[in-house]
Amino acid sequence: PFAVIPYHFTLSTGMERDASTTSRAYVIIIGPNDVETDRLWLDLQQGKKSFAAGSMEHFVCYGTDVGEIKRVEIGHNGVTPESCWLVEELSVAVPTKGIKYIFPCKCWLAKDRG
Repeated sequence: PFAVIPYHFTLSTGMERDASTTSRAYVIIIGPNDVETDRLWLDLQQGKKSFAAGSMEHFVCYGTDVGEIKRVEIGHNGVTPESCWLVEELSVAVPTKGIKYIFPCKCWLAKDRG
């Protein structure tokens, strides 16, 4: 039985045109031996409709303790085909272990942008 621990995410969206998205985003954290969390949904605070270009958002999610973080997958439910999103950087802090991981992404999450 794996413990459930809090993960603190900071996600910054790029500055380029079309960088923002109104899709729901999620993160999956993968540790050694392919132990992974469920989809941890990054739900924006009330009143916020999108991950705006140039914004930085903070989230706290509870998920399986996967041990050392090896990989992180980011995705969104891309309800509309043009919902592309430029993720600049994702940081994951694990307060229970006093560790912070920073993943510079600079990648488009989009069907037509790879």
